[in-house]
Amino acid sequence: DSDQLSGFSNYGKCVDLVAPGEKVFSAERYAPQYGYNRTFGGPWKGTSFAAPLVAGAAALLKSLHSEWGPDKITETLLNSARPIDAVNLSFVGKIGRGSLDVGSAVAVAAALKKPNRFSGYYYWFASSTIKRLNFDTDRIETITTLPGEKIRALAVYNPNFGSKAQLAVLLERRAFFYVRLLKDSGEIINEFSLELPIRKDIVVKHLRTTALQSAPARFIVEVYYPKKKQTIFKAFNERGEVVRELAVNGIVENWTMERYDGGLIVTQKIGKILQLRRLSWNSSPSAPIALGSSGVVVEAVRSGRVTQGKVEQPIVILRRGNRIEQQVVDLVAGISSIQLITETRDRAPWRLLLADSTASEEALIFPFATGGGIFRLIMTRGEPVAEIKLPELAGTTD
Repeated sequence: DSDQLSGFSNYGKCVDLVAPGEKVFSAERYAPQYGYNRTFGGPWKGTSFAAPLVAGAAALLKSLHSEWGPDKITETLLNSARPIDAVNLSFVGKIGRGSLDVGSAVAVAAALKKPNRFSGYYYWFASSTIKRLNFDTDRIETITTLPGEKIRALAVYNPNFGSKAQLAVLLERRAFFYVRLLKDSGEIINEFSLELPIRKDIVVKHLRTTALQSAPARFIVEVYYPKKKQTIFKAFNERGEVVRELAVNGIVENWTMERYDGGLIVTQKIGKILQLRRLSWNSSPSAPIALGSSGVVVEAVRSGRVTQGKVEQPIVILRRGNRIEQQVVDLVAGISSIQLITETRDRAPWRLLLADSTASEEALIFPFATGGGIFRLIMTRGEPVAEIKLPELAGTTD
């Protein structure tokens, strides 16, 4: 209480700051059968009592700013420490920034504004109804209902990189598949049939879209041929004509479109090994990257610029037993980084969104379970930016 260094304390250039460690009263174990007869006592002293005060101050800062990582928390604690060199002349330069000041640290953190909310939408369909979650209002909104229609897939795209999003709905009707284009309000823009007849010997699975500035909007449909054991990606223009095809042997587990480069990111099981590779419409595929062996499931895959630079990286959400993991793949170097998101026995499917950051060129990563809960918007290295509470999102989406 005199701000002087305790006789048992450490000191030197390795010390960052000091905290009270004498005359500390605390809860005690109560077990009379072992001679522990009090629930509260003291005083105690020691560095083991000073360290938890710093940890508790860090927790308070984290409670105010969940997006702060260790570096920001440490910086705030050090900058708000109270200098005490004047009463410790024998230890000048050996007790760091001074004494922990919890009140000042919390006041600094409280004065800093939190980042803007995660803004945007998540779209899905249930039966013949298309819905979306509005992240600004936390409400589920109904976009439109298509009575009598059989929706097979739904994709969201931005036709002009800056305009409002549009929806592409893959419909199964009579003898052919159709694509209906909708505004985000549900208003019909256009509808066209695909050069893809409905047949019993094919399985039409998913629809993806691309709106590259260098090419007109295209709609890519995954078609599996069981007899041939072959998957063919068919690219259609806005007249429903096939403009390109890309064949892959076997069943595709999951896939996505590159946002900027136009390639396909595909995951497949080759034998017992789950692999990821990039497919190009004009060149050879990339070397495969192993994601895991039998029992590993791809929950979601996206592609975006999630690290500094102009090269896209695939981001995969994997279920490995009860572990939900995030894997960012560097196709050039042939390596990947893995981070644990959570451990859960809940089998609700996981999805993945990428969000543009206002503070960095790196996209932010948002993995979440459709069963609802609290999930973190994170940077590539795992630092949280925001926590978002989601309701249950029952339905199907691409």
